[in-house]
Amino acid sequence: MLAPTLCGTTVLRRDIHADRIARRAVQGVLRDAPIEPVRDALLLTSELVSNAIRHTPGDCCVAAHYWPHERRLRVDVSDESSHLPTLPKRPSAEALSGRGMRLLDDIASAWGCTPTPSGKIVWFELQW
Repeated sequence: MLAPTLCGTTVLRRDIHADRIARRAVQGVLRDAPIEPVRDALLLTSELVSNAIRHTPGDCCVAAHYWPHERRLRVDVSDESSHLPTLPKRPSAEALSGRGMRLLDDIASAWGCTPTPSGKIVWFELQW
């Protein structure tokens, strides 16, 4: 596998604007990509960053790696919690939350979690 042609990393403070900042960072890396994978990438990035801000202590970091010739993107969201996310049962139609990891599982080409000494990285890949 070749090194990504475009990549970027952004540290996100615990802030209500963190997901918007993360989306802008990922969109900047994908500036020449087709619109459909960009939409999917922004949605999934927002979900992972929102989860990191909502459910973990401290700040988080988003890193995007784009291989245009392979038409592949990987986004990593790292945080300071060692708790690994799980794929919950499908929420009821009335539920107000619980859909983020399901969206990730339904849309991403691949996704997973990697423990780190300071917490974890939750990542996804899109290939088109």
